[in-house]
Amino acid sequence: MKEGIRILSVDDAPFAKSDSESLVVGIVARKDIVEGVISFHVTVDGNDATDKLISKIRQSRFLREIKLVALNGITLAGLNIVDITKINSELSIPVLAITRKKPNQRAMEYAIKRAGKGVEEKIKLLRKINKASLSSHLNGFYIQYIGIRDKDLSTFIDIAYQMLRLAHLVASGVVKGESKGRL
Repeated sequence: MKEGIRILSVDDAPFAKSDSESLVVGIVARKDIVEGVISFHVTVDGNDATDKLISKIRQSRFLREIKLVALNGITLAGLNIVDITKINSELSIPVLAITRKKPNQRAMEYAIKRAGKGVEEKIKLLRKINKASLSSHLNGFYIQYIGIRDKDLSTFIDIAYQMLRLAHLVASGVVKGESKGRL
């Protein structure tokens, strides 16, 4: 992958557990230049994040230009798991899930069980993603990824994180009236 590709960085807005949906914002950028913004809603603790993200990318004028998708972890709107393997296979686009904290599969499975919504399907999906994807610790970030070579991660991690931060700020600013919070 060459430097200067267009990256779609996606994060959700703050939400309350009582909310039915959460806003999701995606920033399309090349290097540090923002070229566009997309947005859509997903169900809080639901199971529609993957399909809605794929649909939004397919409908976007940026479809042919997006060469990498970056997420803040593998969930949106609480426990709405994003199947990074499905995004990669259906769109032929590499996907990174970036976090500051090391992912803890046992804690995630426990949270899914406590939430009580689609427990078996979500745990099965989580295990499938963890089995099919690779993991790395780089530049202070934990990265779960698919469709990209290890050696290319360092080229894109910093800009992907900066655009994830921008998506987070935009989403929280729209929902709360002012951006707040740390990614």
